[in-house]
Amino acid sequence: MNEVDMDYRNRALRWARKCSTGLFLLILSGSLFAAEAEEFYVANVESLVQAKCIACHRAGGVGSQNLIFSGSPTANHQAFDAYVNSPTNGAKASRVLSKISGGVAHGGGVQVVQGSADYAVFSDYMDLLSAVTVITYTVESSASTGGSINPSGSVDVTANDTISFTVTPSEGYELDSVGGTCGGSLVGATYTTSAVVDNCTVTATFGLTSLTSYTVEPSASTGGSINPSGPVDVTANNTTSFTVTPSEGYELDSVGGTCGGSLLGTTYTTSSVVDNCTVTATFSEIATGDPAGATAFVERFYVNILGRPSDEAGLENWINVINTQSASAVAFGFLESGEFVSLNLDDAGFVDILYRTLFDRLGDAAGTQVWLDQLASGRLREMVIYQFTRSQEFDTLAKSFGVVAVNANDEAAYGVRAFTERFYTVVLGRQPDIDGFDDWVAGLTAGTLTGGDLAKNFFLSEEYLNQNTSDSAFVDTCYQAFFGRDADAAGKQGWLSMLSQGSSRVEVLDGFISSAEFVQLAASFGIKAFRGRILADAASESEVVARVSPAANAIPTLSTVSLFIMASCLFGLSAFRLRVRA
Repeated sequence: MNEVDMDYRNRALRWARKCSTGLFLLILSGSLFAAEAEEFYVANVESLVQAKCIACHRAGGVGSQNLIFSGSPTANHQAFDAYVNSPTNGAKASRVLSKISGGVAHGGGVQVVQGSADYAVFSDYMDLLSAVTVITYTVESSASTGGSINPSGSVDVTANDTISFTVTPSEGYELDSVGGTCGGSLVGATYTTSAVVDNCTVTATFGLTSLTSYTVEPSASTGGSINPSGPVDVTANNTTSFTVTPSEGYELDSVGGTCGGSLLGTTYTTSSVVDNCTVTATFSEIATGDPAGATAFVERFYVNILGRPSDEAGLENWINVINTQSASAVAFGFLESGEFVSLNLDDAGFVDILYRTLFDRLGDAAGTQVWLDQLASGRLREMVIYQFTRSQEFDTLAKSFGVVAVNANDEAAYGVRAFTERFYTVVLGRQPDIDGFDDWVAGLTAGTLTGGDLAKNFFLSEEYLNQNTSDSAFVDTCYQAFFGRDADAAGKQGWLSMLSQGSSRVEVLDGFISSAEFVQLAASFGIKAFRGRILADAASESEVVARVSPAANAIPTLSTVSLFIMASCLFGLSAFRLRVRA
């Protein structure tokens, strides 16, 4: 070996030695450094042992019988390994180096001079022999509906160590059991595994607290009723429904209270009940106002929209509508009538009529352009009408005639349509077609479809599937569609992990649909997210990911940084071997 090769070898080994210290001594199994040490011994140390050591350290020789060599390189390496690493890794490495350089009463005196190339070979070999092997296993934790486990997901644990988890039931639930393949014991809310000797699992199972129930107190103002009208006991995390009915001459203003919930037609369904709470129905007298005012209001519609004076039977009918329903109902009746539709107005003419009839003024240039742009993009005229009738300007106009602009039924109808429209724009990236739109609205209004039903149909439609979206784009769209917001990094990664571990997109959709955040969003449109007891099972996004995610095949893992460092070490050692062998 010439001086250039010797210098290259020494530099390579110094790099390997740095990689072999402290936290850098991380390997996937106990065999990696052992294999390197044996290869290094055979290539570099065996010749020195045969030349300098075996004369004394052999069977029957005068050297210490604690270290006996033979003609087998493998056996000689194993002898070094057993001696140096007893009772712990590297325990006698410094003793070997001292002995060969003449220290610690070595009977053979100085065999290798400190600072020499041969001494560096022995020193590097001792480093490789002394490398600490760290073995880790993966503990996969999960929780059923009704509670959480912390930490959740995959946790790396050093072999023979234990790890503790905190299990917490949700309101109305109790802990049934904690099990899995790790074994362990539960003290209070803390579950501690047995010593971890392999990849294993910890699973927390929760169930409804059978005796936990809360009281819902319903009430109604003058002008209507709520049924049932007395206190209702509801099992924790369940929902209950009430029917609200206005009296003659009254209309429903709102349904509120501390329970939360949504109104569909005349049925109000609470959110999941987690405490004593209230439901309050408020009614108001239908404002008939000045009969002349209602008549004048309707006459404007005949002139502005149909371009003609009223006929007696038609006028009487619309006055009855405005007195029993709302001005918005009259507006839709005129603007969606066959007589008006047959006029075949272009978008500009349509918007002009909306301004003059519903705002009692000409359209301003900027506002008109906004509506024209929306219609040009394909937005349904029905949804544009809703924007006008739900505006403060229309409300002010209606009040000036002594009529009600919009009632609860109008708001419920708008909620269903707005909910449907957003799935067209968010999931399919386009405005609704009228036939499809009407079908979805009819299903939601009749209660034959839930918000979750509609959502899955959109995501599983041929039109969406033909977009061939990536998993990342799919999850981003789910966040916008179900939560109305951008994905947060941690949450998105959780869903992507599910998909990469084998979950289907249908399972991910079910997870989003059963989340508390979607339940809340759907309720804001007056829509039920899903049927029956599913509302009771609504969970946070993190709980859903934990619940739906399949258990991965557990394998010992290293961090990305550790793997990079190991790769660097192996590259350095491999380069050295190639250079030496050349």
